Amino acid sequence: MLGGDFTLSGASVTGKVTITGSSEFSISAGSEIGGVLNINNVGSELSSNALCGARVTDDLLVYDNAVPIEIGSPQTSCPGNVMGQLGVIRNNTGPIRVYNNQIVKTLTCSGNLSIAGRGNSAQVKEGQCIPF
Repeated sequence: MLGGDFTLSGASVTGKVTITGSSEFSISAGSEIGGVLNINNVGSELSSNALCGARVTDDLLVYDNAVPIEIGSPQTSCPGNVMGQLGVIRNNTGPIRVYNNQIVKTLTCSGNLSIAGRGNSAQVKEGQCIPF
């Protein structure tokens, strides 16, 4: 997905999904992505970019974004997500919030200007994600 808006709600996608460019995105409860979810270089000035209550069967890669992104939330309106492999969150200049997610393997965070979170479970937490 390059440019435009992307919304996925209660649907399944087979394979890799990439969100980049001036996209605004929302992936909500009941959605399943059957591959890697790659969110990078999103530069939209919009602030409603969220991944809430979804299942990603492979890795979640969130990097080089200049916008706020919610990956789960402490609010019930945006429940945590399940990642089947890795969660990698790096080099984002926009604020990133990471709450109540289940990561099967490793949650790694590095080089983010503003990142907050808690309630995440992972086999290993690294970098900025250690206290989460």
